[in-house]
Amino acid sequence: MEQIDSTRMFCAAAGLGGLSGLAYLLRSGKEITWIAVLTAMLNSGLTSLSIALLWYNTSQDNPYFLIGVCVLAGLGGASLTDLMIAVLKKKISITGGEDDKKAN
Repeated sequence: MEQIDSTRMFCAAAGLGGLSGLAYLLRSGKEITWIAVLTAMLNSGLTSLSIALLWYNTSQDNPYFLIGVCVLAGLGGASLTDLMIAVLKKKISITGGEDDKKAN
């Protein structure tokens, strides 16, 4: 298998991870704004880059495996972020404050 230098590997991991975050955003059915696209791509791209940085030494001889794992990490990072946001919104609306109790 051909050897790919580390700079190209990390750029590919971040770029493809960012595209997987964009794909997740498009499938989610949410409103598409510039901020939503930018945050989805940055979140997934940085998640993929961190996985590539952590696994680079152990997977240097199989770059295609590492890129595949990084793409999956980008998808997982986007879905995990959405899950955490949904849980936080639900928790905030369930617990409420004293004003919510007085209104009922």
